[in-house]
Amino acid sequence: MPAFRICLVALLFCVTVARPDELRTLSGKTIKGTVTAVTDKGVTLKTETGDVTTPLSEILALDLRPVVGVPADKEYAEVRLVDGSALRCAGIALKGKDAELKLLNGQTIKIGLDKVVAYLNSANKAEIRKEWESLLGEKSKRDRLLIAKGDELKSLECTVKEVDAKGESIEVRRGDGQDASVPLDRLEGIIFFREDKAPENVVCQVVDVQGNNLAATKVVVEGGNIVITTAGGAKLTYDAKNIARFDYNLGKLTYLSDMTPAKTPVRKSRAGVFDTFSEELCKDRTLDSDDIKVNGTSYPKGLTLRAYTQVEYDLGGKYKKFKAVLAVLPPAESEQVGVYKPLVTIRLDGAKKFEQEVTVKGTVPLDLNVEGVQRLSITVSSSNLLDLYDNVTLVDAKVTQ
Repeated sequence: MPAFRICLVALLFCVTVARPDELRTLSGKTIKGTVTAVTDKGVTLKTETGDVTTPLSEILALDLRPVVGVPADKEYAEVRLVDGSALRCAGIALKGKDAELKLLNGQTIKIGLDKVVAYLNSANKAEIRKEWESLLGEKSKRDRLLIAKGDELKSLECTVKEVDAKGESIEVRRGDGQDASVPLDRLEGIIFFREDKAPENVVCQVVDVQGNNLAATKVVVEGGNIVITTAGGAKLTYDAKNIARFDYNLGKLTYLSDMTPAKTPVRKSRAGVFDTFSEELCKDRTLDSDDIKVNGTSYPKGLTLRAYTQVEYDLGGKYKKFKAVLAVLPPAESEQVGVYKPLVTIRLDGAKKFEQEVTVKGTVPLDLNVEGVQRLSITVSSSNLLDLYDNVTLVDAKVTQ
């Protein structure tokens, strides 16, 4: 991990708040207190029992105060950058090869247009924003101009050639090969085609109280303010009281329910019937869409699999541990409790590393070494011919680096 050039002292964090600062670690520990220092080696909190310093490599997040967000009636534009940063702006102006962004807090930054992935003017409008998020998730090899018609967002594929220096129009090449000039004030936004490339040297995500998310490569103190430089080259200056969190996770911990299976999950019953059901993977809930609750404790994350299911994840050799708690969570009114006996088999790069039957009588903790493993495969089988009863929930299922 590159050196995180931070030297923050207690003065910068001494803002009267109703709650203490909270630091969460990779091991699941939460430390509460007051931040007194953040360096390139770790974070120190003053707690009731004394100073506690935690190495950066062990930190998932440092929470200083809540994210307030933007008032519902406040109009704003949102800009996504190639480094993963998301900025909420009072306005955006495209001029030539640059983009000028005016943030809601009054700051103005200038970055290269090639650093912008997308922008949406009416980001405060729920329906338009929802359609924008959907379009961002679609794969396209061309740029897309966005036009709002009522609460609908239309996208027009093209190739952006250039933006005029005054920021009044944009030259594009249409699908029929013809060139056209489009007034920028007619557009609700643009989604640019950018080659996927992981940003380099990002050391943490910084989130401010308005919900801006910054992929930081450098954080320093200048004149009593916190200055953040993003991987995309944007430079922003903050009063410490406007910083909500430093997120150091960066893939250190990833929940299976947040991962996309390497291939479509497959169901094959004992009767030899195949089925695919990528839309039916129960993420962060039980089979009946209830919250995941074990022994009176609720868990926000988990994965529930039906009987005769096989699902596979690409770990890419990035992780060291796979942990979960296996539990059978039948419906409260079920009369078939005694027949719930799913068999869970886990293979790492094709080699069987775990196999055990799970019942309603107790949970089964799972802790596997996955260092260097490329593929994680989970199979739920059953002694029943049909899948009426046997399903298993992988409670808090996660891989960690």
